[in-house]
Amino acid sequence: MSDGRPAEGRERLLAAAIRHLETHGEAELRVTEIAEEADVAIGLIRHHFGSRDGLVAAAQQRRIEGVTREDLAGMRATLTEVADNDALMARVTELTRAVTDRRRADVRLSRFAAIATAHGRPEARETIGATLGDLLDDLSVLIMEAQLRGLVRTDLDARAVATFLQAYSLGLIVHDLDPKDPDAGKLTDVIVTAVRAILSPPA
Repeated sequence: MSDGRPAEGRERLLAAAIRHLETHGEAELRVTEIAEEADVAIGLIRHHFGSRDGLVAAAQQRRIEGVTREDLAGMRATLTEVADNDALMARVTELTRAVTDRRRADVRLSRFAAIATAHGRPEARETIGATLGDLLDDLSVLIMEAQLRGLVRTDLDARAVATFLQAYSLGLIVHDLDPKDPDAGKLTDVIVTAVRAILSPPA
């Protein structure tokens, strides 16, 4: 067993917990197995996270942040590339087609499960809520920058727009779990119509 530097031990514990959550889910997570896989003393879990629930909350926080940061990077790149709202909406349409693809279902379900960890757990609710708040802050900044450039309408609150965009993305889990296998193209049309109404400046 090699605990190494404390920060390294913490990261190994988080990595092991994340792998376990993605493979087996939370119910089967055992701290002894996580410590063994991370090759650290089990006492480090209490030292870094306080408890099993603390470890789970931190791992779920990392999962949420990782996926959403990737999406934010894509949005930032899009806003950098486009020159007007028409170009922005063309890119939004492309991104929406990609997002509604059923191959993203596991990513969405994983994120949904991570957020659900907050239910009935005040510590997890605080941790995950802070992470979601930070991510909304970052998306709000992107939207405000787009408003300043005249790319999107300015009469709507940037944070409210950011909340809507994150909510519809997460809400696609309803589409993912629909046994009737709905037409993703038709869903894309509805989403783009709604987003256009929210983002496009009045003519």
